[in-house]
Amino acid sequence: MDQAAGTVGEGRTLAARLRAFLSRKLLRRPEIRLWELLLALGSGLLLALAYVGPMTPEMAFVAPAVFLYVISRERVTPGAAGFLGFIFGLAFTGPGLAWVGAVTWAGWAGVVLLFGATFAAPAAAISFITRNLKVPVAAVAPFAWVTIEYVRGWMFTGFPWLFLGHALSDRLVLIQIADLGGAYLVTFLAALVASAAVDLGRQWACGRGRLGGLSRWGAGWASTAAALTAVDDLMRRGIWRTRVPLALVYSKRNGRAVGAVGGAVGQPPPLGRVVTPHFRG
Repeated sequence: MDQAAGTVGEGRTLAARLRAFLSRKLLRRPEIRLWELLLALGSGLLLALAYVGPMTPEMAFVAPAVFLYVISRERVTPGAAGFLGFIFGLAFTGPGLAWVGAVTWAGWAGVVLLFGATFAAPAAAISFITRNLKVPVAAVAPFAWVTIEYVRGWMFTGFPWLFLGHALSDRLVLIQIADLGGAYLVTFLAALVASAAVDLGRQWACGRGRLGGLSRWGAGWASTAAALTAVDDLMRRGIWRTRVPLALVYSKRNGRAVGAVGGAVGQPPPLGRVVTPHFRG
């Protein structure tokens, strides 16, 4: 009896500790300032401009950086970050999925609410991890962004729209890595660049003077170095691939090698050269 009572007591103690942890870390009443709410809303609208209207691909770097800055601030709790992520998601997907409204406004409202909710969980996770584990935003945000896009692409039979990497489709040099990891890898690198900017700004804010905390090595410089290295490799690959005038593909089937050469349609020479395919048995 005593052993059973002790086990029950330990279970209650663990449950009490868990409730205290959740109430202290996750379920605190979100205290959100007006400017934080406006930045979350505005960054969502900015990101939508990469897909509709002027369709500016560079917003895929700028808008996430603004959003990640807001939710990664020390005073923003995970609960508040989740709510800000929901607002960001509504502002982003509302204009981005406006075409659904041409079919059904009720369907558009439902899809936008669902999409907006998908941004709440990664936002809360980014806030919780960066606050409690003291890790750079660049070590968390790219993985969280890719994860939610992957889940969104498969959940409920999948709805793979408005990936961050899709916004860069007009920048051919930047998307040549898509053959290695699809749009997910492009999304990862865009989120990495945005996160590095946030980490650099956070490090600057930790010091004084014009250079602030940038006068020493820190998480901001480490994230920036990682992002610059990735972008350098990406640019080298992209420039090399987009400068190749002709595509030569070999495929071996049943002991035969087939070489197919084709020029770019609608381009002046040498890109527009028409080359007769060569078949070799």
